[in-house]
Amino acid sequence: MKANISQKHSEHLAAFRISPELLEAARVESLTDSQTRELLGINGQYPGCDLSGLAFPFFDPLTDARTGVRVRIDAPIAESVPKYLMETSCKHLFFAPGSSALLDDTSVSAIFVEAEKSALALAALAARSGRRYLIVATGGANAWKRKREKKLMPDGSSKAVTGPSPDFDLISMKGRHALVAFDSNVLTKPTVRKGRAALQKELVARKASVAFVEIPLEDNVNGPDDYIRERGDEAMLEAIDKARGEAETLRRLVTDAQGNQKARSPTPSQCCAIRRRGPGRSLTTSSPPASSRASRRRMGNRPIQGGRTPTMCMSPTGFSATAWRSTRGLRPKRCRRSRKKTDSTR
Repeated sequence: MKANISQKHSEHLAAFRISPELLEAARVESLTDSQTRELLGINGQYPGCDLSGLAFPFFDPLTDARTGVRVRIDAPIAESVPKYLMETSCKHLFFAPGSSALLDDTSVSAIFVEAEKSALALAALAARSGRRYLIVATGGANAWKRKREKKLMPDGSSKAVTGPSPDFDLISMKGRHALVAFDSNVLTKPTVRKGRAALQKELVARKASVAFVEIPLEDNVNGPDDYIRERGDEAMLEAIDKARGEAETLRRLVTDAQGNQKARSPTPSQCCAIRRRGPGRSLTTSSPPASSRASRRRMGNRPIQGGRTPTMCMSPTGFSATAWRSTRGLRPKRCRRSRKKTDSTR
């Protein structure tokens, strides 16, 4: 079946190097204002606004059953009218065509983007470069969380309980590289940054090795699709490879005293160290600084926090004495200058 896409939309999508065959496989179509209102059931909303745009239908990657739709409005008229409109009660994610064969293959990296157009642009890039990626669009920085149910409160009111989309359960995450390629406004909008961090936490809880694909703040660049249009395939592939290298480094196991590798989750400070040092650098633990060793001797090597000695924190420049002491419930040491100043004010 040929995709029902207008000439205007075809030229727009061609700028992102999305092929007509991929659009046909994704069943993307152009909608008029009346078609959008009828499809989403919003005939009485947004009076006087033109809601014509591109419809991106969602399909179950296993059964190919339609699970929802999201429409990208051509020209947002006001701030009250969002750029994208989603079908009511849609709890699902957008999977790029051909995802069914990759759901259980953990050797294939999963790339999570915000918009469906970005997902199709990356799918077209993967096809041109001969690579395999499981590409998923969340529908927004925080849209991967859906309303699961309503909880009855003690005062008789109800509260919506949110959780991850059930489509996350379709993907085998354990041991997989999960790359989050959100839009470049993650650097300027706290809500987007918070949503990305929450998604990272969710993916790590599912035993994935997570890294960020950083889209730089540049003119005419917001999402991965814009980056491909402005900078080309090589720049986008380089950003993906860099993030994959960081994910691989995070997945590496910390070397123990016998030279064997011992599995453990990387600490946030280790993630920071990887991003600042670059992928491929060893995370083998070393001795803490002398000041920390002296403080341990003064403490008699007593375990803290319920009898368990916490894991040492690593800063990007090695072990930080202050961080090392804070993990053991010790107060940070003041420098001599601050002690003299404090003593003189008494």
